[in-house]
Amino acid sequence: MKDNLDVDLQNMTDIEKSALISKLDYEITKAVLNGHKSVMGDKFQEHRDIILKLRKELFPNSVWALGTKQD
Repeated sequence: MKDNLDVDLQNMTDIEKSALISKLDYEITKAVLNGHKSVMGDKFQEHRDIILKLRKELFPNSVWALGTKQD
């Protein structure tokens, strides 16, 4: 699968995938701290989709992989 971010997720190692999760999460967090309001369909939607896909793959039993908040 090729995403608009031009990454080949299928040929990445688990370490590279974990690093990509951190990078994309950082970019979103930085934007939010600078005033961006996260909503579905915004410019970071692709980031969130990739993060969720990779978390499901790498951490299948984690609440992160489920896409839900932990109470």
